[in-house]
Amino acid sequence: MNAEIIAVGDEVVKGYTINTNASYIAKQLQTIGIMPDYHTVVRDQAAAIKAAINTAIVRSKYIIVTGGLGPTKDDLTKEAVCEALGLPLCIRVNVLEEIKAYFKEMNQIMPSINEKQAAFPEEAYILKNNYGTAPGCIIEYNEAIIILLPGPPYEMQPMLENEVIPYLKQKRAFYNETLDIKLFGLGESEVATQLQGMLGEFEWGSIATYVGEYEIIVRINVQSGSLEKAKEQLQQKKKEVEERLGSFIIGYNKDRLEEIIVRFLLKNKKP
Repeated sequence: MNAEIIAVGDEVVKGYTINTNASYIAKQLQTIGIMPDYHTVVRDQAAAIKAAINTAIVRSKYIIVTGGLGPTKDDLTKEAVCEALGLPLCIRVNVLEEIKAYFKEMNQIMPSINEKQAAFPEEAYILKNNYGTAPGCIIEYNEAIIILLPGPPYEMQPMLENEVIPYLKQKRAFYNETLDIKLFGLGESEVATQLQGMLGEFEWGSIATYVGEYEIIVRINVQSGSLEKAKEQLQQKKKEVEERLGSFIIGYNKDRLEEIIVRFLLKNKKP
């Protein structure tokens, strides 16, 4: 179940804005077993956006696009994506009223240019934006699921967590369990040597090594049609790694260095 993350914006392409959205989305997708295969960045140009979408729908199941949902002329994402898919846009009256209500709460009248933010294909599932005027949407197109999200992280992140991830969970046919094992005292090549035969992608999932800030990380990812089986297999693979590298393991998942040091000192303190 692969994914592609597309960021739209001249400011991202030119390096003025760091694409933190892609990192955040990629991590969130992996929590439900969806693996990002591609990261793409394109300018605020209709032709570039359409080309990216046309490429993505051929090679990716899930396509997440961020940016370009604002009210200005250079906000072209929704229009370009729908043109690429051959889907006409129409004003959703209920969405328009929600945008007007957003401005009313701030004692303002909605500018007419914001009306375009209420235009969506009839097929689209609307994602409510509680922190701005740009709703997102989900479009199921043939075998692909295309998700359009606003660019500002404070708008994108709640929409992804509260609406997109639950939506995608309902679509998946499997469960995903992940564990990070943190090692210290060995280089990545030495870890790979010790885990020979265990690293790589398999029918049940994958095991890979990564270099962290101060540690080497062994990441185990297990997928199964049963949550119980996924948890059971994760524990089995964890045990196998521990048998080979137990003396170098200092922590798991989000354990922080200071917590690891305190545990070590408490464990080894002398009476």
